[in-house]
Amino acid sequence: MESAAVDPALADRLDGLETAYAVQAATHDLAIAAGERAIGDKVGLTARPARESYGADEPAAGYLLASRLLEDGESLAAAGLFAPLAEVEVAFALGEALPVRG
Repeated sequence: MESAAVDPALADRLDGLETAYAVQAATHDLAIAAGERAIGDKVGLTARPARESYGADEPAAGYLLASRLLEDGESLAAAGLFAPLAEVEVAFALGEALPVRG
C-alpha cells in the first residue's frame, strides 16, 4: 500500500484520542480492503516521558501491516513521510491471539 503525505492544515484539526482511533480504524479498513494483511498489534507511548512529549495521557494501541514490517538490516525510506520520528519498539510472537477487548 502506498503512503500519501498528510496536509499540515488537516493534521492540525486531527486532535484527540477519539479522532485518532477513528482515523486509525478507517485506514486499517481501507488497507485490508486493498489487500493488505494485518500481522500484529502494537502498543506505543508506554513510557511516561514519551507520553508527555506527545501530550498523551495513556499508551496508544495500533496494528502492524505486513508491508510496514522491516526485516533485520532493511533500510527505511523517509522520503514522503510526514514529520518522521523513530521510536524503539520490542516485538515478540505469542503462541495464540489475545482476547478482543471492547
